Amino acid sequence: MKLNSSLCSRIAIVALALALTTSARAEAEDVIKKTYEVSPDGQLVMDVDRGSIELSTSASGGCEIQVTRKAKNQKTLDDHDITFGKDGDKITVKSEKKSGSSWFGPNLQVAYVITVPEKFELDLRTEGGAVKVAGVNGKVKAHTSGGSMRFEKIQAPVEATTSGGS
Repeated sequence: MKLNSSLCSRIAIVALALALTTSARAEAEDVIKKTYEVSPDGQLVMDVDRGSIELSTSASGGCEIQVTRKAKNQKTLDDHDITFGKDGDKITVKSEKKSGSSWFGPNLQVAYVITVPEKFELDLRTEGGAVKVAGVNGKVKAHTSGGSMRFEKIQAPVEATTSGGS
């Protein structure tokens, strides 16, 4: 019987350790979706404090933006502001930490997945994350302070800079 009670104790300790590890890794996550009616020849301007940007074209004629954020806790998500705007056929996206919030470091991950009409101009800026653009027939300006850049089937001038990436 000693063997069985010792085995039960070990199983209980392992189960408790797993429960504590799982709760320590618990993440907060949210998804923000925006859809805008725009005409070809419009423009998307992004100035975001972090996050990867993946952009492709759609025949629908609109601009769809999906932002997925993951953080260690809800407070980190609450301290990160994302604003969206529309002025005619110009769409703007801006993100930053709220005033007084501490630097998020690796505690906040953001991914922007966007579709625009094929004939659209882009001005994309992220302070940390990869930039991938495909299929656009409009001027593309892109900058990342840390991340790779990839452009496919672009039919207009591309101006791209990265402070650290390929």
